[in-house]
Amino acid sequence: MGMWIGKQIDEKDCGIYVLQAFLLKFYNRKCDINYLKENAEYQSNGLSLFALKNLGYKCGLDILILEGDFLSFLSLKFENELATIINKNGILHYVIIENKTNKEIVINDSIEGKKVYQIDEFKELYQNVIIKIKKLKDFKISWPKESLKINVNISPWKFIFIGFLIILQNVLGFSISFYFKTIFNAFFKNNAQDQLIKIFIFFSWLLILKCISFIFENIIKNKMSLDYQQKLNNIIFANILSAKQSDLNKISKNNFYQKLSMISLVSNYKSTLPFNFFNSFISLTSALAFLFYLNIKIIWIIFLEMTLVFVISFIANFIVSKKTAYLISQQINLFNLENLVFLSAFERLDSQKNRTNLKEFIKTNQEFKNANHKINSILVNKSSLINFCFSFLQMLIVFLSLIFYLKTKFDLSNIFLFGAISFFINEPIIRLADFISSYSLNKIAIIQVQYLLNLKKENDGLIKLDEKINSIVFEKVSFGYSDKEIFNNLNLEIKSNLILKSKKWLWKK
Repeated sequence: MGMWIGKQIDEKDCGIYVLQAFLLKFYNRKCDINYLKENAEYQSNGLSLFALKNLGYKCGLDILILEGDFLSFLSLKFENELATIINKNGILHYVIIENKTNKEIVINDSIEGKKVYQIDEFKELYQNVIIKIKKLKDFKISWPKESLKINVNISPWKFIFIGFLIILQNVLGFSISFYFKTIFNAFFKNNAQDQLIKIFIFFSWLLILKCISFIFENIIKNKMSLDYQQKLNNIIFANILSAKQSDLNKISKNNFYQKLSMISLVSNYKSTLPFNFFNSFISLTSALAFLFYLNIKIIWIIFLEMTLVFVISFIANFIVSKKTAYLISQQINLFNLENLVFLSAFERLDSQKNRTNLKEFIKTNQEFKNANHKINSILVNKSSLINFCFSFLQMLIVFLSLIFYLKTKFDLSNIFLFGAISFFINEPIIRLADFISSYSLNKIAIIQVQYLLNLKKENDGLIKLDEKINSIVFEKVSFGYSDKEIFNNLNLEIKSNLILKSKKWLWKK
């Protein structure tokens, strides 16, 4: 199967995703990617080799960085996965090498996933760097594992009230399922007209009560989602105002826009998740239990239809969730291009820049349109297939019920009850499939927003100095450039101007 690697969103983050993959391999525990990002020393384009090695060491990885041309790389004996740097569209990019043969190289990429290159193809990308990674001996884990928790307080009374409304809606909805059976049986009794009027009025009131409870539930859920979003926005804005610039520099402009665009998605998901799951659980268990009591043969037909609807919804929504992340990135690229020419007179007046920007905009806009079209097509096809499954199920229930009626003593009015209850459980099945299939997209969104929520203040850990500094003491200081270690565990006290010299570098204080 090869190694797992997470899905990278920001172009600067390839190094920390490679480290996360090796930590999972050696420690069987997925490190919080935001922890790695917060503790990494980023340069303008991400992690340097020296920063990668230092961060890996802090987390329990022994990293050996080797330089070698492509012939040296090909002659290297391949025992375990390696990391390396490739040139990806003019940008240096960390990847994992999973396998190497005489004909091809198999890599795992945090952007594109697993990919196979022919030897000649990979030679053009290779940057003469080999990174060997192994587990540090006797290392005790101190880094946090991945968590999707967000600390935003919501009134527990809102949860209780919505929970009550969900139970009430299911009771009313389940009761309404008996309408056709009840009115069908009343039709053949004495005083049928009076009975029909009473039944109609009674079930009409049940329907009105269900609609009222549904309206109240959605009003409260919407308010909770907006309150959640407001609190997230307030926290994030306050964090950005006082954040360290070095932490903000770790985010590209595109990624910053992406994080902000995902706040509403996270708010809606976090505030409605417990209710959607609770609602689906109650609807399915109560309906299936009752159908099992009525007729075991019919329930298997409905169960197969439920499974088919779930599979269709799951696959469709899984594909859509994968494409939605790409759609968001393309939308932000369009915004950046429009913003660039709007704000810069130089970009507009330079004819060469104009042609380049126009060509890039048309290409990005076409890709955005294609992605949007694919998503809409998948959703339309999903709805068509589900409607077909449900319509066919209704026909099948009527057919089988009549067969049972001819062969055995079977209450014919149960045809209506089976049909109504199968309709009743269709929605929670679709809702459950939506929840499971959209989990990966919501997880990405939560991780993205968490970084902004965890930003540290500029003065965190700093001491306010009220007196003149007479000396500066360094203890166990390490410094390096690229993959070169300049000094390690340096202990030094500076009381006056100081110049440190070597053959390759000069440092003044």
